[in-house]
Formats: sequence, C-alpha cells, structure tokens
Amino acid sequence: MTIIPEVLIKWALAIAIALGCLFGAYRYGVNTTNAKWEKQQSDAQAEQATLRATEEREARAKEQARQAEIEKIRTDAQQQIQAAEADARDADAASERLRKQADRLAQSVRSCSSDTGTTNGSETRPDPSVLLANVLSRIDERAGELAKEADRTRAAGSACERAYDSIRNNQ
Repeated sequence: MTIIPEVLIKWALAIAIALGCLFGAYRYGVNTTNAKWEKQQSDAQAEQATLRATEEREARAKEQARQAEIEKIRTDAQQQIQAAEADARDADAASERLRKQADRLAQSVRSCSSDTGTTNGSETRPDPSVLLANVLSRIDERAGELAKEADRTRAAGSACERAYDSIRNNQ
C-alpha cells in the first residue's frame, strides 16, 4: 500500500513540474511577445513623431515662402502706388499750369472784348471764354481725381491677383 501513494506522489510531482514548466514557458512567450510589440509600437511612435516633425518643418517652410512672396508682391504694389501718386502729382502740376494758361487766355479775351467802346445791353450774361475755362478746369480736376483712384485700384487689384496666383500655384 505504500507503493501506490509513493507512485501517486511521484506522478503528482511530475505533473506539477510539467505544469510549472509549461506555465513558465507560456509566461516567457507572453513576456517576449509583449516586449516585441511594445518595441514595435515604440519604434512606430518614434517614426511617426519624426515624420510629423519633418512635415511640420516643410509646411512652415512653404508658409514662410508664401508669406515672403506675398510680402514682395505687397512691396511691389506699394511701389507702383507711389509711382502712380508721383505721376498724379506731375499731372496735377501740368493741369495747374494749363488752368493758369486758360485763365490768362480768358482774361486776354475779356480785355479785348471789353475795349470795343460800346456798352452791352446786359452785364449779367457770363463771358463764354470764362465759362469754357471754368468747365475745362473742373473737367480736368475731376479727371485727375478719377485717374488717381484708377491707378491706385489697378495697382491694388494687380497685387491681389498676383498674391492669389502665387498661393494657387504653390498648392
């Protein structure tokens, strides 16, 4: 009778050792697999962070290039507007000289027509040469104002178009 319990104890011990070895092998496999997955995940996260940083640098470089191009366009437009304003000042000076000349001509016509020795029936009637000089002066003044505005809006519109085209072409 003592043989059976000894055999049972040996078998139970052998089974316990086998189960312990199997459990140890299972835990080793699980730990190895987990370590491998954690390393792969860590490597993937590091690669994604590197890619994200690279893409961010590239996006910032593109943005800075676009901003520099738009700034150049803005500067060019400002220079065009300043050139147009200088041209407008020159045109205003020429216009002022033309008005003065028209006034002198009107004055000479008045002095010639007032020396006829006859009296006019009515002094309320305006002199046509004065009216013509006045109308031409107003027309010229208004044309100058419109030209200034047209030059300014043309330069601004052209700059807007160039900025839009530069952004559209860089996409």
